[in-house]
Amino acid sequence: MTSFGSGFFVMPNSIDFSYVFANAGFSDNVTIYMTIVITLSLYALMMVWARKEDRKDLMKLGSTPLPDNEATAKYLYEIIVYTGDKDGAATDSKVSFILSGEDEETGVRRLEDPFRTPFRRGETNSFVMAVPKKLGRLNYIRIWHDNSGEGKFRSWLLSFIVVKDVHTGEKYEFICNKWLAVEKDDGLIDRLLPVAGRDEATEFSHLFHQTTQKNLADGHLWFSIFMRPPRSRFTRMQRVSCCMALLYLSMLVNAMWYERVPSKPGGSSLEFGPFSLSPEQIGVGFMSNLIVFPPTFLIILLFRKSRLNRLRPSRITEALKKQRVYLDQIKGSGKSSSTSLQKQSSKSDTDSVSSLSQQQPRRSSRTSNKRNRFTLPHYCRSIGWLLCSLSIAVSIFFLWAYGIQFGDEKTRKWITSLIVSFFASILVTQPIKVFLTAIILSTIFKSPDVDIDDSEEDEDDIDLTMLQEDEEWLHDSYSNSMNRSRMYRSPNLGVLEKIKMQRLKELKMMVILKDIFSYMCFLWILTVISYGNRDPSAYLMKETLVKTFIEGQQNGGVNYMDVRAH
Repeated sequence: MTSFGSGFFVMPNSIDFSYVFANAGFSDNVTIYMTIVITLSLYALMMVWARKEDRKDLMKLGSTPLPDNEATAKYLYEIIVYTGDKDGAATDSKVSFILSGEDEETGVRRLEDPFRTPFRRGETNSFVMAVPKKLGRLNYIRIWHDNSGEGKFRSWLLSFIVVKDVHTGEKYEFICNKWLAVEKDDGLIDRLLPVAGRDEATEFSHLFHQTTQKNLADGHLWFSIFMRPPRSRFTRMQRVSCCMALLYLSMLVNAMWYERVPSKPGGSSLEFGPFSLSPEQIGVGFMSNLIVFPPTFLIILLFRKSRLNRLRPSRITEALKKQRVYLDQIKGSGKSSSTSLQKQSSKSDTDSVSSLSQQQPRRSSRTSNKRNRFTLPHYCRSIGWLLCSLSIAVSIFFLWAYGIQFGDEKTRKWITSLIVSFFASILVTQPIKVFLTAIILSTIFKSPDVDIDDSEEDEDDIDLTMLQEDEEWLHDSYSNSMNRSRMYRSPNLGVLEKIKMQRLKELKMMVILKDIFSYMCFLWILTVISYGNRDPSAYLMKETLVKTFIEGQQNGGVNYMDVRAH
């Protein structure tokens, strides 16, 4: 144990700052200077892109009132629809549903959004439905679409639906995880989904899919830059900054112990079958994690758990405002253009994030069903930015010093090994960790949780003063003009079969076209390889060889084709 413990602590590479400042010229240290410039340039570009995407995410925060909400209907339900994340999961078809409870049934309703394009791949869409009175305990939901989309946007992969009673806070989950498509699975575009009980909600396949999607989109720090849930308070800009802090800290610890650990394990190493672990490797791993993990964990925690400075107005309240704006436009002009609706929705969504309503309605008309989860004060967000900036600045300074201390040749070798380990960690190690975590949570800790975002904690209480008894959402003339059919019509099996055959032919044609394109690319590559590097004198060389060895014109008249074995 003495020899093992003596090798545990490995001293990092030292820095001679007098040598560093004396030899800090650009021409002798191109690699480290270009590495820092390129990474900082990528960081700046990613921050600009992340800022734009964060603004777009604000458009996805709100709820949309159903256009077919009836006059005098004052009881509200929020319907949250989760679309799958597979290729072709999005749909442009018109989606309808019937929600049934123990006391009432909604009749045929349609999930439409005149302000945004709903049901995109991996997205979550929230709708506000108004009914005359409470439906009672919900039993099932029947949902279908009319297959009116174009191409791959005809089909739809529905993950699950959550229906929330706005007044009581009760939530009901309806699990699907199936395609509503004529060409996939059983070919049905109509699903009857019963309310999920404890057993269905904790089923392994459902929990594993939900946990994996959540961990990849929100837990994997690098992937979440592009897959971030819009309702998370952890913005893309913050994620990009955390990634850069993690990158620079990882580069720093890699430089500190670069080539300090012997390549061959010593006699005091621990043997695990074909694997061996030396005390130096354990010590370097421990010290590396001690430098990288605490600051990055603290920065991420501060960003994730810090409350907003001012709460956003409730998405339900904003949906009621959108309903009024939408109906006022219809009442005033008879027909509203989708462009003006989208502009009004954009303004409403942006205002709901940037400012609060100046007038606070009376408290008795507001409802709140929030969970009291652990959060930090809003100023902790500024502390997170400060720690992130310090981590990046300090890491860059010491990386610059190590790059000059190593010399340009050794720095190139160090950067090359670092790039390989970096991409291996992002593309292999972390995804494996995500899947293993999902398996463990789905198998052992079976705890269904449909609150997968921070929107409820970041929003103000719901304002119910907009549903006063003397007010109506819809004008009678508008209500009568809706002519909404309350009769459910089952899909015609013969028509579905024809649509299925047509869709299968389209898919086969797409496969054929892809094969033709791939074959043409192969022929082009083959032609380039075969004829691109041919010597112009190849023909003359061939003629010379034929005349010399075959015809014998340049070899004393000997024709080698006449030679016979005796």
